[in-house]
Amino acid sequence: MRTLIVEDEPVSRRLIEEIYKQRNHMVSSYESAEKALSSGTIEKYAIYIVDLMLPGIDGIELCKKIKKLKPPQLSYVIIITAVEQQDIIERVLDAGADDFILKSTISIELKMRIKIAERKIMFSVENHIIQKAIKTIENRQFQLINSIPDMLFFANEKGQIIDEKYFPHCSRYFPDAIRKKASTIILEVLKKSELKIMNYKLNEKYFEARITPNASKEVLIILRDVTERKENEAQQEKLLKKIAFINKELKEFAHIVSHDLKTPLRSINSLASWIKEDYYNVIDEKGKKYLDDMQEKARLMHSLIDGILRYSLAGEEKEEKVKIDIKYLLSEILRILSPTENIKFIFETEFPRLYFEKNRIEQIFLNIISNAVKYNDKEKGVIKVGCKSEEGFWKFYIIDNGPGMPKVVENNIKNMNKLLTQNNGSGIGLSIVKKLVNLYGGEVSITSVKKKGTSFYFTLPRVIKKEEVYV
Repeated sequence: MRTLIVEDEPVSRRLIEEIYKQRNHMVSSYESAEKALSSGTIEKYAIYIVDLMLPGIDGIELCKKIKKLKPPQLSYVIIITAVEQQDIIERVLDAGADDFILKSTISIELKMRIKIAERKIMFSVENHIIQKAIKTIENRQFQLINSIPDMLFFANEKGQIIDEKYFPHCSRYFPDAIRKKASTIILEVLKKSELKIMNYKLNEKYFEARITPNASKEVLIILRDVTERKENEAQQEKLLKKIAFINKELKEFAHIVSHDLKTPLRSINSLASWIKEDYYNVIDEKGKKYLDDMQEKARLMHSLIDGILRYSLAGEEKEEKVKIDIKYLLSEILRILSPTENIKFIFETEFPRLYFEKNRIEQIFLNIISNAVKYNDKEKGVIKVGCKSEEGFWKFYIIDNGPGMPKVVENNIKNMNKLLTQNNGSGIGLSIVKKLVNLYGGEVSITSVKKKGTSFYFTLPRVIKKEEVYV
């Protein structure tokens, strides 16, 4: 423990130093208050022994300064006086001194007073540490509670708030009118010992009260302002209605545009046929080729319009989810496509049964496999189909050894910026695949090497159900 001695008489100062050093105190001593104050360390001591009659600043003034520099409970000031007068003792105590000793009894009294001072300081330090820890815990507790977006309080069976310690304003948001309505719910909560939720509106704000049993006649109420959530829900509902209206308009527009575009195409095709028939002997071979090209382009445009219509409607049909045997579905697709004998299909893995909309899943596989069959230019075409489980998804693949996909087609399918492709085809079929897969939260990827083939991958979410098995 650190002790400061301020005594102008050298003999008394050395005597006091010796007594405190015997108690293993770290002692510093000065002959005047001015020197003690100018040392810059006066606030670092626990016990102060101060002579009353010092030159310059006396002991009473020094005592006052010490008590101002540090908390009174963390310092113990003993004033040494040569005379025992009532008025002097009163002045000493009024200055904040903790004790006083007559110089005539210093050698006897000081040893006993040291023990008292040490105990008081130790107790004060421990108490200070405890109080500081309590304050820290309370501050953290309040910070934690204030960070919670809810108000928590206890209420009795009549809805009356029991404790508002941490949320002193909760009664403002749970007034008498609301408490009366809540009392019926509280009684039900206490009777059935289960959570109940009460929603109400107060001053243009919406609140949600979660009421749960706490004791035989007491409940815990967690109150939350849900105004923003309610407003967001209302806004969301409004946007959903608007989107539904826009989608309906787009469907109708797609049908109208499809019909209006197909009509002149049919006329162009018919007109070209009539010209070939009526003027067959008049038109030269170059003219006939132009007419054939015109009809082919008209048919291609007709196919493209159909594809755009199918793309706009893809995934819009309301359809119930059913159990789909993927292997059986693939067999049905092969039966529909009826590929030539030079194309061999290999099912490399087992396939799961899944719960999805059947027509959507059929469109996905049909569009990919039909392209693999249609554009395969090899004498011995090979198309491999397989599936594996991957991080909550089923990852399907269709790999062919065809001519490969031109880079422009691959990019167009990924970016969806263009729908027309090379090879007199349209990328709409594969674009429909991408749209349907994305509807389920899956992804589509393509890798293609010219003259070696194309690998098509897509994922579908793996919904675990007891009926889901490998076949």
